[in-house]
Amino acid sequence: MNIIEYRGFWIKTEQDKDATSPRENDNIGTMVCSHRKYNLGNIQNMDQDEFDKIRNSLEYISLPIYMYEHSGITISTKPFNSYFDSGLLGMIYVEIEKAKKEWGELFSIQTVENGLNAEVEEYNQYLTGDVWCYFVYDKNPEENEDSEPLDSCCGFYGEDFCVGEAKRVIDYHADEKLKEFIPGMEPKELKKEE
Repeated sequence: MNIIEYRGFWIKTEQDKDATSPRENDNIGTMVCSHRKYNLGNIQNMDQDEFDKIRNSLEYISLPIYMYEHSGITISTKPFNSYFDSGLLGMIYVEIEKAKKEWGELFSIQTVENGLNAEVEEYNQYLTGDVWCYFVYDKNPEENEDSEPLDSCCGFYGEDFCVGEAKRVIDYHADEKLKEFIPGMEPKELKKEE
């Protein structure tokens, strides 16, 4: 739990203990993982012939998924530098036709690989507990235990992103407070360019 002050408000962040797996969302890639202790990804324990067919086919774009396991697990599309505690976990792939629908007929392989890598990074954040909630207060919650949050939201991947979203909420609340004291004041987001 962290508490920071911003523009006269306080942001409290906590790990989201009830986060849902991002693999339950709509994803471009399909994640295939094979591990004796964990059920990871979308498909577990794919037949080796089918796995090799997808990895070597021109009808798919795929990236390997590696796992490091030592007092927890972490995954990446790049291998880890640990011979004993890491290895190939599986792959993430997308059909060429699905990539065309998502990025257009003239998509680049690099664009698709970046998208697949981002899905693996997000899933890694979920697996490592890097999913956050914010609570916005008008009083320091450490000094005012009965203080109720003005706003809260959960499910943010990465604490920095979570804090950034909380700051946007505070910017809105601060502008609303200013409007009470300055008649006719518009929040900066709503001002029209002249």
